Amino acid sequence: MPQALAALKGCWKGRGDVMEKPASVTINARPLLHDAMFALDAESTAVANHRDRYAAHLIFGGAGTQAEASIDAITGFWADSFGGTATGRKRRKRGGRVRHQISV
Repeated sequence: MPQALAALKGCWKGRGDVMEKPASVTINARPLLHDAMFALDAESTAVANHRDRYAAHLIFGGAGTQAEASIDAITGFWADSFGGTATGRKRRKRGGRVRHQISV
């Protein structure tokens, strides 16, 4: 996995606005499968109504491990508590250009 994903490892907590409502958010991010994949779980709750919740699960997979310097492609999957899903792929081309492809 690229260092940008590896840097997210850990548990993050914060407050902000979600859909114009004050909310608390917790993000847990961790490597999987000997660093071949990376998972990110996000949960938010409206401050005024603890029954107003949202959760999302994201998984990223690459063509190598964190220790490897060159990763040609990253594929991701996202699903949330509203029933949404998406897959995406990022591929680095020659010359440093990046191509993104997302399917919802």
